[in-house]
Amino acid sequence: MDWLPSLLPVTVVVAISLFVLKEVLEFIKRRRADRRKGQAFRTLLARECEVNHWAQWRLEVTLREVHGDHEEGIEAEYIAKELPGGDALWRRKDPDGGYSGGGLPDARTDLMSKLMVEIATIDKKLFTPLEDAYDSLITMRHIRASLLMFVTSKEEEDQMHFEDFPEYGLSELEGVKEDLDKLYRECTGRPLTGSDKRVRG
Repeated sequence: MDWLPSLLPVTVVVAISLFVLKEVLEFIKRRRADRRKGQAFRTLLARECEVNHWAQWRLEVTLREVHGDHEEGIEAEYIAKELPGGDALWRRKDPDGGYSGGGLPDARTDLMSKLMVEIATIDKKLFTPLEDAYDSLITMRHIRASLLMFVTSKEEEDQMHFEDFPEYGLSELEGVKEDLDKLYRECTGRPLTGSDKRVRG
């Protein structure tokens, strides 16, 4: 490298050195920022998993109840009322007049959808479980919408499909539960056991 000063003026060498140093420092700064951003994304996604875990559990309990009624020949009456925020209230009235039910929240996918492209860029390890969980939540949303449609429909064909629907829905929800757990484990290192009952947009 002794020959370099003879080929280039000292000011040029200094300028090049400063440019390289600046680029290295910028790279380190970006890497640290990406790590902080990635951790923030994991925290947000873990919370979304908890919210959706609650929604998945409520839908599973509802489908098991309907499936049990069909299996035992109980002619229960089901009432579903859509709420302005996208969630629904579910009521089951048994032949003796007793009531059961509760909220039937919809799957939350907005945040996952918004973060997906950036996560694909800065955290490839997180992207695959995120994509799988997102696809599963779309499936869950379809199952819930179908259940509400079957309950409110007066069409005879829909009532026929309703007989077999809970079993199908329950089998699909198993995959939803698994994909949410995989994403949660990637975000936190822990299995998904807790639920967040708060309604979020």
